[in-house]
Amino acid sequence: MSRFFRTALIVLAIAAVTHVGAIWAVPRGIMALVIGGVAEAAAGYNRAYHPPPIDDKARTVVLPSPDIRYSICALDLSAGPVEVTATPPASYFSLSVFDAITDNVAVISNATTGTGPIHLVIAGEDTAAPALPDDAHLVTLPTTTGLLLLRGLAATPALAEAAETARRTLVCRPLARDSAG
Repeated sequence: MSRFFRTALIVLAIAAVTHVGAIWAVPRGIMALVIGGVAEAAAGYNRAYHPPPIDDKARTVVLPSPDIRYSICALDLSAGPVEVTATPPASYFSLSVFDAITDNVAVISNATTGTGPIHLVIAGEDTAAPALPDDAHLVTLPTTTGLLLLRGLAATPALAEAAETARRTLVCRPLARDSAG
């Protein structure tokens, strides 16, 4: 084999390994660290964590906004579905569900649902469809772990107070086996 072809094969092998690392392994590694960190801060999985308002030193979220209040749940579906409830503020809000490889699998916002209460059941795609409470919507997560992020607008003192009150209503917990109504 000529030196050129050997060098080309080495370059291609390095490129393939780099590609796999950048596209496959890095997102999974980052999400595993973030999900684990949120679970630690919340004292467990499937529990809401309400970090303090963002200031100039906060970097838990990439490029966080001081005009947004954040709440977050580290999801672990290995023991079954997780139930999520929240009462969003009347102003801007967004609830996003991410899988373990950074894909956004669900978004609920004031633009899509208005300002009524949110009631979700998040289940793994390999889980038998759970019996849903009457007012709940099913979100299927393609991975066993994930992240739920609730954001509320806090651009003025009144909006900040409403967002703070609303985010404290976020509850993430394992779905009770007899919760269907």
